[in-house]
Amino acid sequence: MNATTALRVAQGLVGSQESMAADRRLRSGGMAEGPAVAAFEHESAESPVCGRGGVDTITGTAASHLLVHTLVLAILAAPD
Repeated sequence: MNATTALRVAQGLVGSQESMAADRRLRSGGMAEGPAVAAFEHESAESPVCGRGGVDTITGTAASHLLVHTLVLAILAAPD
C-alpha cells in the first residue's frame, strides 16, 4: 500500500428508500421537528433496541454527553 491508497473501513448501506426519505426531509425544510420526526422518535423509542422510553438526540455529541451524565448519575446512585 502506498501513500495514495485509501483504506476503506466501512461501506455505506444507503439504498433507494433511505435516499428518498432523506430527500423528503431535506425538501420539507424541517430537519428536527414535525410529524415525520415525531413518528421516528416514537418508533425508535418503542423498538426492541432502545426498549421502552428510549431517548433520541440530534447529534452524536449530544448522545455522548447524555451517556456520560447518565453513567455519572448511575455511579453516584449506586449503593456503596
